[in-house]
Amino acid sequence: MSKYRFGFAKMAMALINLGFSKCPEVGSRHCKYRYPRAIEAGQRPFVILLNGKKEYDPITCENIVKQIKKFGYDDNQIQEALK
Repeated sequence: MSKYRFGFAKMAMALINLGFSKCPEVGSRHCKYRYPRAIEAGQRPFVILLNGKKEYDPITCENIVKQIKKFGYDDNQIQEALK
């Protein structure tokens, strides 16, 4: 079972707390949050969230957390940002 449970609003605020910036929306239900620093080649410089979900399913939560961890954040930092 996933130890992470969150929806769009909570994760969007957590990404902003971690330093990500919201990119302009282009007419879809997905929002893109860009990482502020340079990253290694081949890695996406952003995280995409499905807009308007009150709570994501556990698998989606884990996938989003895995994406964030690729930017160098650990569990403690992510948990703190989600508070």
